[in-house]
Amino acid sequence: MLSSSKGDFLIKEMIIVDGGSTDRTLDIISKFPITKVIKNIMGRGRGRDVGWRLSSSNFIIFFDSDLFIDPYWFIEMSKAIRKYPEADVWYGRVETPLDVTSTISKMSGIEYTYYQDRIRGKNSINRPGCDTSNTIFRRSILEKVGGFNRRLPFSEDADIGHRIWRSGGKIVLWQEAKVYHYHRETLKGKFKQSFEFGYGTAYLLKIYKDYPKPWAMYFLLPYSIMKYSIIWSKKYGLLGLGAAWLYFLKRFSFLCGYFHARLTNYKLITS
Repeated sequence: MLSSSKGDFLIKEMIIVDGGSTDRTLDIISKFPITKVIKNIMGRGRGRDVGWRLSSSNFIIFFDSDLFIDPYWFIEMSKAIRKYPEADVWYGRVETPLDVTSTISKMSGIEYTYYQDRIRGKNSINRPGCDTSNTIFRRSILEKVGGFNRRLPFSEDADIGHRIWRSGGKIVLWQEAKVYHYHRETLKGKFKQSFEFGYGTAYLLKIYKDYPKPWAMYFLLPYSIMKYSIIWSKKYGLLGLGAAWLYFLKRFSFLCGYFHARLTNYKLITS
């Protein structure tokens, strides 16, 4: 992807990194003018790192495979680049699609919307990390920090965001640039995702002494469950109440992943 000095976009190349998909992904993308298709690259850290290194552009956009892009995403990101031309990374907002039918997905969407509105807050620069699901990176900042950690099967986004922040890179959140993400549809899928977050966080806490500690949220967990139960149930009814307890499950599975990583000496990452 190329960007002019005005922040306008010219798509130069599209690279698909396929992690061994067993659905119709490769058949579908064969109908589009894809520049490169890289097959059987296992692990998100490895996949992202292979992808950007094969690009020849100075600005690189990452999109996850389980989302679709708002028609105005590029327009809004142009505004972000114009406002913060000194930045190294720009990333947007993730919302839940309106056509979601799974109750678990809907409850996840309630929590994630609250997180983005209340925790992430307004558009800003100098963020301490970034989402990589819909994100623009300067090639120079990826080169500066050494790219993505190929050993990480998950939490590669938290890792790259932290290293960019440590290096003095400037990260911008732009809430008006939206993508729509399909959250996990089952409790098993949600547990697995949060388990991986916990596992990855344990590893990042091991290698970075200044990585943010998550323990404050656990001291406040009973209060948070009560607070979210009241706030979300008022707005969403029983679905909101369920979202509060899904948040509890998410925190529990995060801890399971964290302690599993510690007890197994980070086997999933170092093997």
